[in-house]
Order: sequence, then C-alpha cells, then structure tokens
Amino acid sequence: MSTKTSIKRIALVAAAALAIGGFSAVSASAADNTYIYPKTGDGVSFSSVTGAGATLTGVAGANNFVQIGVSAGTSGLLTITGGTFGTATASSGSATVATDGLSVTLSSATAVVNVKTPTVGAITVSFFKEVSTGINASTATESIAITVNAAKSSGVFSLAKSTVYLAKGETSTLVTADATVSAPSTANADTAAATVQVVLADSLGAAYLDSVTATIVSGPGVVYGSNDSTTVGIDSASFKASLAAPVYSATVSGRKSDGSEIRNFFFGIFANGQTGTSVVSFKLADGTVLGSKSIVFAGTTPNAMTVTVKKPLVLNSATATKKVLAVKLYDAAGGNEITTYGGASITGAVATGSLVGAAITCDAAYDATAGNYWCSVGAAATPVTAGGTETYSLKTAAGTATATASVKFVNGIAKSISIAGPASADPGSKVTYTLTATDAAGNALPDGAYAPGALLTNANPVANASLTAQPFGAGETITLVAGVATDYTYAPFGGVLQLSWTAAGSASATADRAVTAATDGTLADTVFTAAGIATGIGASTVTAEDVTIAGNTEATAAANAATDAANQAADAADNATQAAAEALAAVNTLATTVATLIDGIKSQIKALNALIVKIKNKLKA
Repeated sequence: MSTKTSIKRIALVAAAALAIGGFSAVSASAADNTYIYPKTGDGVSFSSVTGAGATLTGVAGANNFVQIGVSAGTSGLLTITGGTFGTATASSGSATVATDGLSVTLSSATAVVNVKTPTVGAITVSFFKEVSTGINASTATESIAITVNAAKSSGVFSLAKSTVYLAKGETSTLVTADATVSAPSTANADTAAATVQVVLADSLGAAYLDSVTATIVSGPGVVYGSNDSTTVGIDSASFKASLAAPVYSATVSGRKSDGSEIRNFFFGIFANGQTGTSVVSFKLADGTVLGSKSIVFAGTTPNAMTVTVKKPLVLNSATATKKVLAVKLYDAAGGNEITTYGGASITGAVATGSLVGAAITCDAAYDATAGNYWCSVGAAATPVTAGGTETYSLKTAAGTATATASVKFVNGIAKSISIAGPASADPGSKVTYTLTATDAAGNALPDGAYAPGALLTNANPVANASLTAQPFGAGETITLVAGVATDYTYAPFGGVLQLSWTAAGSASATADRAVTAATDGTLADTVFTAAGIATGIGASTVTAEDVTIAGNTEATAAANAATDAANQAADAADNATQAAAEALAAVNTLATTVATLIDGIKSQIKALNALIVKIKNKLKA
C-alpha cells in the first residue's frame, strides 16, 4: 500500500470517526426535554415537562396554533423552522417574540409560546440555552418536532393503529401476533379455547372510546366478552359461556361499570360440542369492521392418521431412539386436526415373528411446537447383527385410524469418515464442506445429533490460513441426515485453502468403539455422545481436498472497483483540501497586505498627531 493511499484511508476513517462521535443533529433519545415541552396540541395537554416527550401534533388552519411550554427560570433563545411563532406569555421573567416571528428571547422565564399552524407540514422548534450573559449555546440544547395534519387526529379511530389478535386458551396477557388454535369440540363452558384481544387506538395511537361487537358468523362455538382483564381466566362466573342459552354475538362497552374508559377488550371463544372452523367477526358500534379470526374445533374421535418418518436410519439397538416418527390425527368432519386425544394412546406393531424391530412407544401429549405426536422406535430385544428394514403398523386405541411407516436399522459403527469441499472458491466467498460417515457395509450412520467429540475430536480444524468460521469446529454438534452433514467457512483472499480434522476414538484400539446415546432433557430427543468408531480409523487424520482461491473473479473485480471508487473519492478530497489550502494561503497573503496597510496608516496618523502638537505649541507661543 502506497503512502498516499494510506493517508487517504486514514483521512476517510478519521472523517467517519468524527461523524460517529456525535457531530450529528439527530436526537439520540426520545426522552422528555428539560427546558421546553409540548403543552397544548391535538390530543395533548401537559402542565409540565414531565412525560411530555418532544413531539407534538397540530391541525392546519388560518388561525390555528399549538403551544410550547417553557420551564421555570429558563434563559436562552427559541428558533423555528417550517413556521413562525405567535404570541408568548410569561408568568415570570420575560419572553419576547422577534418582529419576524422566527425567534423568542427568554430571560428567567416561565412561559407559554404559541406556534402558528396555518398549513400542513413539519415544524421544528429549537432551544439554545444561555451559557453566559448575552451568549447562547452554539448548538441546540433540545428541540420539539411538530407535525401539522390537515384534520384532527386525536379521537379519530385508526384501524392501522388498533390491533386484533388471537391467543390460545383463556388469557388476559396481551400478545403481539396471532396464534393458530385447534381445540377439542367437547362442550366446555368454563375455559375458553381461545381469547381474541382487541385494542382500540386513535390516529395518534392514544386510547379510542367505542364499543366492540364479536359475532360468530360461521361454524361452531359460543362467545363471551369482557372489558375487565381481571375477570379473564380468573372469575369463571364472569368470563364463561352459557351452553343452556348459547350466545353467538357479544357487545362490550368502552366504559367499565365504574364509568372509566377502557381500550382493551377480551372475547372468549368456547367449544359447544360441534366440530368445524369457527369464524368470528369484530366490529365497532358504527359497523366498522376490525377483522375476523378463525378457530378450529376438532372432533375427539380420529378418523385418519398420517405418519412422517423424521429419522429413516435408526440405531440397531433395543434402546429406543426418540422422535423417529411424527404422527398427525384428523377427525371425520372435514379433516380437522386433533391435538388433544384425551390421553388415549397411539400404538404400533411389527409383523408377526419379526426379529428386526420392536413395538413403538408414542407420546400421548401433542407437541404444539413441532405440530404432531412423537413416536420412538427401537430394534428387537435381540437385534439381528446386520440390522434391516422394519415396517410398522400404527393405529389409534379405538382402531379408527391406521397408518404404516418404515425405518432401517444400522449398526452405527463408522468405518469411513470423509470431508469434501469445492475445488475452488472466490476470495471471501462461502465455502461449504460436506461430512459423510458410513459403516463397513456402506450404510450411513444413524440419523441424529452427534455431540462435540463424538465423530471428530472436539477441536477446530488444522488450517493453513486464518478462518473467520470453523467448519465442524470445537464445541459443535454435528447433525447427520442420511449419514451427511454440512458446515462452512469463508475463503481467504488468495492462495490454496487446506483443512484437516482428527477422527474421534483411539489409534491403539483393538475393538470397535461402542455407540453411546443419551436423551436430551430439553428437546426430549436422542443425542449420540459417542459415535461407533471402527478399529483403524480412530484418531486418524481426515483431510479435505485443497480449495484453490480463484483470481480475477467477478467478486475480485467488484472489490477492485470499490477500491478504485474509494481512491477516486479520496483524490477528490485531496483536491478539495488543496483548493482549501490555496484559498487559505490567499487569505493569509491578503491579511498580510491589510496588516501592512494598517501599519502604514498608523505611521501616518502618528506623524499627523506630532504635526498637530507642533502647530498647537506654536500658536500658544
């Protein structure tokens, strides 16, 4: 790098540092001001700076205005952009508005200053604190941003700023997104299957007063509404449906029984024994539609079952492997998914006389996160040496829904561990490495998560370059799917990238290392803490093919172009600096000339004074 380029880059970094260091007019905080505050505006009325913030909204009109409050004992200067000041009234001290209306001088003032809002637009009022008598701060101490709208915003309903969210179960805790709710259709008048939470707001985001009506427009269920969060999920007498006299529409007032206004509404949707999808619509008193939500009420008797094999390759062991099969159940009415199967079990069996697989163990509880019931499988109590494929027959307890699924049992003893990468890569680009682990028969190792140190030693790869990411590195869990896992790093900016790893196990082992599996308590899943390692590969070196970093690529060209652009910008900066230096030199020369002229005039004045003295002395004589 040349000295010139280094200086340019240092200059650019210094300029960036100055910008980051705070030479910006953008406020870093939306906290309350100290000296000036929004006092009166559209939907705003504050008597002090506390809680007032630093924004204000007004309404456009020939005679309209908003008001800025000035805290007690404030001295300094108010300025305005985008508008003009009106009158200023000081209850103590003084507040003097300039003739042009563009500034207000404050002296130990407690005051209210009007800001005219004749037209739509943005106005900024800035305050410059007096730092000593007659001298104000050179930069604004604080400011207030005023937005002037064409019409009043406060008290005007805003659909965009109001929210309608669906929460699972019966809850008064406000949520920020819709949940997907599928509940049993069994009649339940005590606990809601879902709660729809409505929050009303005006155009300024403040509370909006109105009533809300919830109506079940199609499907099953009954509804109950409340404007008191303390009754939701606590007071069953207040927040429940009546199945004897079912309610399909409920209106909730925006005022509580004590007359206070409320902006939060809670509607419980309850099962009434019917199956299907319930669609609930929400409206204001004038018919404005807030939106609609859907809840699925599923039957409790499964009519259909689907099975997805999540781990096609399973360890050939009588100890079950977790989360192998994902099961979903559906009712007879439109295929609604059943997420609560009443504690009844899903069972599975192998063909009569099979020596490969054992019976399935399925969870009775639905996993809401995964969206299915889980089943674990294991090999027969005395598994066959070579393993094999087993087809399982699954059914519900009542036998109303059935399905089949197949898995393959493998021994999990790695005879080969290899890692491959691309032959070449662009500088700085992502480089993906693929790890493959197979047994002596060429079968992949069992699907699942292998803890750090299980397949490879728990260490970063040996590399001939500094890496920004460590593929299959220390502390990393390797997840195999069909015996394959991938990881990545980024290519250096030249040369040939060389990486190698060390296989787990011992080089001196006289017998294959056994597979060790444990259950992860958090995920309730099987994790292999030690992979089976065959004799002969323990502690061996696993080397990926060299990756040649390609030169003169599009990425390199783009980088070079960016560098050229930066250098051109730096040259322009140099030229500007040179021009500034020349201008400064000219100013200095001019200053020297002026100083010389002034000295000459001083000499002439001195001589003239001496002459006048002589004349005066002569006249006295």
